[in-house]
Amino acid sequence: MVALSGALACSSNPKSGAGAPTDASAATGGAPGATGGSGGAPSVGSGGMSSGAGTGGRSASGGTSEGGGHAATGGIGDSGGHPATGGAASGGMNGSGTGGMGSPGGTTAGSGGGGHGGAAGAQWSSTFPTFIKHAIASFSSGYATVIADIDHDGKPDVVALSSASAGLVWFKNPSWTKYTITSKAKALIFMAPYDIDGDGDLDVAIASDFSMTDTTGGGTISWAEAPADPTQNQEWDLHKIGAIPTTHRLRWGDIDGDGKKELIALPIFGVGSMSPAYAGAVQLTAFTIPKDPKGDWTAGAKVLDNQHLEVAHGLQIVDWDGDKAEDILAAANAGVYLYRPSLGSMAEHLGAGAAGQAPTKGSSEVALGSLGGARFFATIDPWHGTDAVIYTPGASSTDLWNRQVLGTVFEHGHGLAAADFNGDGFDEIVGGGGQGTMAQLIFRYVPSTQQWDQIQLDVGGVAVSGIDVKDMDGDGDIDIVSIGGSPTNNVVWYENTR
Repeated sequence: MVALSGALACSSNPKSGAGAPTDASAATGGAPGATGGSGGAPSVGSGGMSSGAGTGGRSASGGTSEGGGHAATGGIGDSGGHPATGGAASGGMNGSGTGGMGSPGGTTAGSGGGGHGGAAGAQWSSTFPTFIKHAIASFSSGYATVIADIDHDGKPDVVALSSASAGLVWFKNPSWTKYTITSKAKALIFMAPYDIDGDGDLDVAIASDFSMTDTTGGGTISWAEAPADPTQNQEWDLHKIGAIPTTHRLRWGDIDGDGKKELIALPIFGVGSMSPAYAGAVQLTAFTIPKDPKGDWTAGAKVLDNQHLEVAHGLQIVDWDGDKAEDILAAANAGVYLYRPSLGSMAEHLGAGAAGQAPTKGSSEVALGSLGGARFFATIDPWHGTDAVIYTPGASSTDLWNRQVLGTVFEHGHGLAAADFNGDGFDEIVGGGGQGTMAQLIFRYVPSTQQWDQIQLDVGGVAVSGIDVKDMDGDGDIDIVSIGGSPTNNVVWYENTR
């Protein structure tokens, strides 16, 4: 693994699109001029238990959707059918094939279905952008952030949640003026924007009354109704959805393929579980929006799993198999599980995570990505962990995915995303830790060496508790937004200068 410095430049003007960068040299990954897929035999992989030709991670360009799950440029779209590249691919559980980490232009191979290892037009580039750091705001006990167009002006804003008294707010792009969403909900832990009542405004689902020491109470889930002008009304109306003790993550996803998103709620601990191991599975639950969104949501609630996820943490909505429904990746003490509720599938165990003693084992954060069409997922292992890890398909459809530790580089790792930062069709990974050196790093696969380079984004600047990615300034490149708790207490935008 090669450590590459110089990925970050600084700007003193948080509203500036360029600024006068300091200490900024171009960060590259691998030999200049290297092209995708040269060097070495790619791994042989299965389709990862998918029902059709596997997708290559996030489709479309442009960051996160309101339903959760990061979008990245250069990934494969929702349907399969691209030729596999760079070596043989074995068929997945239901007939899909996924090639190894090869380059476009290889030969198709696979049993039981079309291989899927290379994206049309994907060609690895040695050129990698620098990032200019902009301070959006000081923000006490920052815990979670999501990028969403709150005032529907066409510019993505930054929603920030504090685990202390700063509440739930949003910062308007590009002035970064702060507006409050609610100060009434207490002990906040997560949020997820979506137009819940169908009026064209972006509402926000909220998890509150959170306590890691109370596994039998709290866990309130509600939604804040967006006003007509969110710059004028700074105390949105709150409506109750339900309550599951220690609810910790919320995402929106259309898991039944009907064109309407459901709210997916993931607690961190099972009901009644106790320290230190917190044994007992959580209730992964989907809430359907009722005809009257201000009415009763509990009748439409469905428990998706109450057997497999102990000390659950990461939750992402993905399109795993290219059908109309979205799917779920969850990270917990047993590793990473896939849920495809529209197919009625049981929990599919993909990755084992780190060995250890509960609760410090398994996986904590999870993100799905694509390397020129070859699917992978990344994690931070173990729970609140230290290791940056990638998983690639196993040798057969019945095997767990291959686990590769990229480095023991984080302390209290608590933010992760996959995105194509230089637009070459190969996703990178960005992750961060909230303690110790408070490192934020980008990991980049280099086909010529089959290694992942480590690029320093920022060290010591943000006590990372959350990371989101999207094009913040409309220039077509994916940027990074990070939020930090103590001691940095801040929200930061890293502008991609590609």
